[in-house]
Amino acid sequence: MSLLANFLAAASRASAEPIVNADDDDPLQQEAASLDAEILAKVEQLVNLQLRKEHIQNRLKRKREESESSTTTSGSSSRGPTPHPPHPRPTADIRVNPFLQQAPQNVPQPAAGPAQVPQKQAAEFLTADMIAKIRAAIPNQAGLPSPPATPATKRYGRASSIYTGPKGRWYVVFKGRQIGVFDEWAIAEQYVYDLKNADYRSYATEQTARYVFEDATEKGMTYILT
Repeated sequence: MSLLANFLAAASRASAEPIVNADDDDPLQQEAASLDAEILAKVEQLVNLQLRKEHIQNRLKRKREESESSTTTSGSSSRGPTPHPPHPRPTADIRVNPFLQQAPQNVPQPAAGPAQVPQKQAAEFLTADMIAKIRAAIPNQAGLPSPPATPATKRYGRASSIYTGPKGRWYVVFKGRQIGVFDEWAIAEQYVYDLKNADYRSYATEQTARYVFEDATEKGMTYILT
């Protein structure tokens, strides 16, 4: 800044000191005025360059500070996150097929110890051959009355006294015209048959089917398709 200050002082003196005994038409005075204008232009250019230099230096300083701050933060985070206790699983209010009835609530509770979460069984996709075998095993129910309708808040069906499918399997419809857990393939089939993007699976036990359906609903993986 000392060089810039010297230029500014020289320019100030040049503009403040008039040329004595000179006419306006004097070539020397005209040349002096031209030099004054040139000096002022150079000084202004130097001022602009100095301002740009200070701006760049400030940006470099902030960049170094941000780099040091990020290095400190990454060093502290490399030690690993602070473990937190697991949160309890929320219970979702699931609305499913109106044909379904309330699930039994008299499940025995363990006397002590942590609650045991049932393990998921591997999902089994129904192939065309499996569907054909299931249809062949289902008796003709054309003359049977339809299941009674229940309010929409009812969640799951209970085992049918007429037919429970091969080996007592349970069917979960994740994406279909209706979603839910069904104990008869004849009921579940009408909600997925000839429907694009339908998603349904079968499980050996009612407990596993309910657990998988609740987990999928909590994760937003169940949809009603039209």
